Amino acid sequence: MDLFGVDYLFENALEYIREMQYKNYVTDALKALVEITIKVNGGEISIPSYHEIVNPKQIKRESAKTADEIVDEIISNTGIKLI
Repeated sequence: MDLFGVDYLFENALEYIREMQYKNYVTDALKALVEITIKVNGGEISIPSYHEIVNPKQIKRESAKTADEIVDEIISNTGIKLI
């Protein structure tokens, strides 16, 4: 019995999880091959994983400036005079 489409939602969730697992697996395998190839040839590189690209870390800001504060700072630093 499908109550309010729960079976449909569950199947879609499982399909999404399988797809993400596959993408992570394939991209991590390719990443490993590229990194090994570069290291063998004397290079060095750091490649982000698929998960890091899709879900980037949020940048924490110490203090969020308003647009007026940014404009005032630019004007004071550059010496621009508004007419």
